Amino acid sequence: MENRVRNYFVDANTARGWIDFYDSNFSPLETAICLYGWPSMMISELIADICHTAKEEETSIELIHDSLDNHMAGIILPKFSAGIINEPIFAGYSVQRLLGGKELDCAFAALQQAKEDFASALKVHDGWEKIYLERIDFQKLDQAFTFTADRLLQDTLPKTGKAVHRFFGAATADGSLDYIPNLTEDLSRRIFLKGRPGTGKSTLLKRFAHKAMESGYDCEIYHCGFDPDSLDMVIVRELSLCILDSTAPHEYQPSRPGDEVLDLYKAAVVPHTDETCAAELAASAAAYHTQINKAVAALSQAKEFLNEHSKKILEEVRMEHFCTLRDEITEKIFS
Repeated sequence: MENRVRNYFVDANTARGWIDFYDSNFSPLETAICLYGWPSMMISELIADICHTAKEEETSIELIHDSLDNHMAGIILPKFSAGIINEPIFAGYSVQRLLGGKELDCAFAALQQAKEDFASALKVHDGWEKIYLERIDFQKLDQAFTFTADRLLQDTLPKTGKAVHRFFGAATADGSLDYIPNLTEDLSRRIFLKGRPGTGKSTLLKRFAHKAMESGYDCEIYHCGFDPDSLDMVIVRELSLCILDSTAPHEYQPSRPGDEVLDLYKAAVVPHTDETCAAELAASAAAYHTQINKAVAALSQAKEFLNEHSKKILEEVRMEHFCTLRDEITEKIFS
């Protein structure tokens, strides 16, 4: 059996607030352990132990990253139908604030500021999209989808397709990052969607995922870490293929056989729109990046305050109790 390690996120700080897909990823498992607010050092040590045993068992590993600073937040072992997730402490802030704590108060305020800055960026982005939406030929866009779906989904499987929802990237305290190369490294075919804001990339992905599941295929659906109502990638491993939004901040180019580009700007937008609306587009882009940078700065502040809170927790932890709990959790995962 080929051992694979895949990396992704199951939550994100977005323009619509903190969003998680815990249920989608963990409810199908026979053993799902939910931890809460563990300091990163403790959860990383626990996951390292589980990874060591998993490699001895020759099983694939799915590593789940923390969307605030990319440290380990969880793990899923498909072979054992088991997994662990460490829910961030700010997710239960309404409970935590009853206990007091300046660091948590400051962290929550910074996260709220990040949400507001991301929301402001989304409003700018909506205006940016409108420029292209007013100049798009929806009939040509529909033709592009139909052509793509027909050639990629030629067969039908005798089952109902299922979906799991995730993020391949996140706007972290250190900026935007993604795990697209890792998630797609073993796929034979990758379709890179190019275009501009509002040119139909997310719409095409939603329609493709729906069509694929109608045809009996299971889909990994990756939402946009900025606006989770939009999609950025769909993977159909039964066909060894993916379609992904390959524009900034996760822009990639074809690099191997089986890669191809589908440019929706060229396919469906009025020619020379970029040139005709250059000044308006530049203003939207500048305003958008200003708000994004403010949001990332707020996330960085939140990270610092949460790190201070974690230090206080670690000072109170009795390590012998932690070691016992770690061993019990590891045994339960592999039992």
